[in-house]
Amino acid sequence: MNTRVVIFSGLVMAGLGSVFGLAVSELQRDQYQCCGDITRKVDLGYSQSKTPERYILAGAVMGFGVGSILESIRQASPNEAEE
Repeated sequence: MNTRVVIFSGLVMAGLGSVFGLAVSELQRDQYQCCGDITRKVDLGYSQSKTPERYILAGAVMGFGVGSILESIRQASPNEAEE
């Protein structure tokens, strides 16, 4: 089993998982009604994502785990070309 390939596959999937976590953190925002023109800033009508770092970290950890496990399974299974 090539450990470099397993780690590389885990890192690539961790990158994809962090992007997925960021997308989930953006989707979980709630829409709210603004209470008039009390504030002078531009309001988009959505709450801010409170903890996008947690979603990104969770996605990266799960992506690393899934990527490493999948590549380990691919490396462990016998190929028909070798036989």
